Amino acid sequence: LILWQSFPYLLQHAQPPAQVDMSARYHLCPTSFEENCVLSGKRFVKDDVIISLSDITAPQIFAASCPAEAQLAKRGAARLVALLNDGSFAMRADEEPSPRPGHKSMLVTRDGKSLGLTLIKEGLARPLSAEPVDWCS
Repeated sequence: LILWQSFPYLLQHAQPPAQVDMSARYHLCPTSFEENCVLSGKRFVKDDVIISLSDITAPQIFAASCPAEAQLAKRGAARLVALLNDGSFAMRADEEPSPRPGHKSMLVTRDGKSLGLTLIKEGLARPLSAEPVDWCS
């Protein structure tokens, strides 16, 4: 009964995903932090904040353990650039804050579909897991 009584309040104060204006175009980060650039298949910079896709893990470009990981990381980052530049997208803050300082963990979607899930389906990322991923095997 208490939940139903507070339901109108919850609806009124619910935070919908923020729709992102697509006047900015994204590109691969050359080697450092830069506005509107993609750091990896999981991370990009928007408004001086590093956004981490909350639903995936992806190989790292600058910390690859082997050539196969580096190649997959570059493909994933290039694909994330294309996905971000493909039109407006929405971002919703993850319930858990990012464990990395200076990062915001966000679910990034377009038309209700996760961009991270697209990367997973294309073999460029894996679902988020507490277990480390060996991208070299």
